[in-house]
Amino acid sequence: MATNYFISSSVTNKINEFRVLTNWHLFREVLNVPRRFLVASAGTIDEQNEIITKKILSAAQKSIPFQSQKVFKSSLPPFIVDLIKERRKIRRYFQKTRCLMTKQRYNHLTLEIQISLKKFWNQNWFDFIKKMGSNLIPTLTLNNQDFKTDEEKGKLF
Repeated sequence: MATNYFISSSVTNKINEFRVLTNWHLFREVLNVPRRFLVASAGTIDEQNEIITKKILSAAQKSIPFQSQKVFKSSLPPFIVDLIKERRKIRRYFQKTRCLMTKQRYNHLTLEIQISLKKFWNQNWFDFIKKMGSNLIPTLTLNNQDFKTDEEKGKLF
């Protein structure tokens, strides 16, 4: 039976990475159980199947490293993430108490987060622009008209 499916190299690299990181000795130890299976009826086959499945899953959980998915928060600096967490706590507390001081603190944290995020994003853009360098934009042609100066090119967009 032939298939037309291909596994990309990034997927195979991840698979190979887990093969290297897996503790195969521990996997074998967890699976090392007596291999006597007495099959008397269809019910015992299902029970034995359940036991084997649980053993394999247990061995995999104990011996294969867990890699969590990266989330957006991890791309933010820790101090901004901490501010967001604190603001959420303050918001929950304000919803319970309706204290004006708590609302003022919440509003202050919101403003502080907005300012910090703007600074962070602007710094990222400046870093990106520095990486791009000072390459000149080539002459642009639109409707048989050439735009050579940077101002003319900028007005096109």
